[in-house]
Amino acid sequence: MCGIESFRLNEVVVEGTLLSVCERCKEYGNSVQIDKPVFNNSLTKVPRKIFIEENTAFVIEAAGRMIQSAREKAGLKHAQLAAMVGLKESAMQKIETSIIKPEMDVARKLERILGIKIIETYDDSEKSKHLNLDDDNLTVGDLIKLKKSSD
Repeated sequence: MCGIESFRLNEVVVEGTLLSVCERCKEYGNSVQIDKPVFNNSLTKVPRKIFIEENTAFVIEAAGRMIQSAREKAGLKHAQLAAMVGLKESAMQKIETSIIKPEMDVARKLERILGIKIIETYDDSEKSKHLNLDDDNLTVGDLIKLKKSSD
C-alpha cells in the first residue's frame, strides 16, 4: 500500500481485497494465512491418441445457388429467410452469392426450411485410424504415413 519494496510481504485482506503488503501496512487489514498447494508426484498419465474421423460433414460448393433458387421458388425475400434462420440480411446475401459458406447449424436450418440438401458427408471408414501417441515404438515416419494416407 505504501509502495516500499520489501522482500518479506504479508497477505492481508483490506476492504474485501487480498493484498501483499509490507510489515508496516499489514495493520490496515486482516492477516490471512495462505497454505501453499501440495503437489502429488503420483500423477496418472492419460494416453494421448490421434483419431481421424470416419464421417466428415461439409457444405457443398453449389450451396449458394441452390439456396437462392429454393428461396425464389418459395417466394421469400432475403430478409424473410434471414429472419427465419437467425441471420442478418447481408449475411444471407453473402451466402447466396457464395462469398461465405454457412455454418453447419445454419446450413441444417436452411435445408429444413427450404427442403434442399446442401450438406454432404464424407465416409471413409477404411482410412479411419487410431494412433497412440504414448507408444514407445512410434516414429516420425508413422506420423508421415498417417498424414499421407489421410490425404
